[in-house]
Amino acid sequence: MTRGKADSETFDKELAVRIGKRIAMYRQRSHLSQGELAQRIGIRQGPLSNLENGKNLPSAKVLMRLRNVLQVTTDQILDAEISAEIDAKSPSGLMSRMASIYGTKQIDEHGLRPHIETILRCHGTLQSLCCSVAQCASPMIYAFELTNDAVERVATRLRAYWGIEHTVYIHTAEILEAKGARVFVMELAEAHPLAVYFDESTQIPCIFLSARLDAEQQNYYAAYALARIVLFLRDLSCREKPHTQELLKDRLARNMALSFLMPGDMLGRFAANLGLRVDSWDFDILLAAKTQFGVSAETMIRRLERLCLISDLAVERFTEQLHNDASPKGETRLFRYDNRRLGQLLYCARRQSPEIAAEIEQSLREILVELPANL
Repeated sequence: MTRGKADSETFDKELAVRIGKRIAMYRQRSHLSQGELAQRIGIRQGPLSNLENGKNLPSAKVLMRLRNVLQVTTDQILDAEISAEIDAKSPSGLMSRMASIYGTKQIDEHGLRPHIETILRCHGTLQSLCCSVAQCASPMIYAFELTNDAVERVATRLRAYWGIEHTVYIHTAEILEAKGARVFVMELAEAHPLAVYFDESTQIPCIFLSARLDAEQQNYYAAYALARIVLFLRDLSCREKPHTQELLKDRLARNMALSFLMPGDMLGRFAANLGLRVDSWDFDILLAAKTQFGVSAETMIRRLERLCLISDLAVERFTEQLHNDASPKGETRLFRYDNRRLGQLLYCARRQSPEIAAEIEQSLREILVELPANL
């Protein structure tokens, strides 16, 4: 039985759409823009866009070039069984393109590197299925001296650029993700709060927060991750050897995180508006302040001490009270970040390819990645 002309055209269109989706998927897995891939295979971006949108089929010459650049086989591009290529457990070498910023030693010691690679691969596949563009729109490259005053100024500049310079309560993980960074919550090494990487091919930071952190801890460590990224990019922009003094980097990053969450002028106004002197703080006022700024009481004490807004005696008294299990911890305005962006991509991907989405969700749950119950 021969296929009619109309049937043949329908078949070719369906095939072109399937192949186009695979080309887009492998391109994003390789962290290439359409323009970059088009340049590497020797065609214009328009024809490549037509291929990915299923308007045309690739010629044999273009197919061979795609195979070489994307490091896949022609069968992987042409085979109708696309789901076989979304196995989140197969090695892809994604981590080899990631510059470590913080937490690598602990991650490797606990064998979590494959889990991080799985998350990144699943995230890239979901972006491809949803035709989502991966990019970071936040300039975090500044030249500055490695001093406390300098990192506080950088924190102020970041807040100003993102339009939150007058905002007291902020959710750092949400801000970072809105600006293009990738933020994930997962099971990390015990007692280790986060890991931070930088995708050098796409210039996208990748932050992994421990599922054990509460909302206030998440907020602080997301700000700390931002500071480590800024310090890392500072070394690159200055063409200097990355600073090897870990204690100094940790101290500066902590100060930048505190400055980002609790600018000195805002805390100063808070104290002045209530007529608080350095020796007139009490524990209830401390809890009110930490709730207003979305941080823990311990974090608030460190910042007040840094700004000399509280006496040494009060610091000692509050610290002792916090270590008393019977002490009230106060309320929090924060909610825990729960991989919302990942959940949204997964939801949209189910409409494009339910089988692939289900496979990805299963892979994520196997490595204990938390997924939101609601959008």
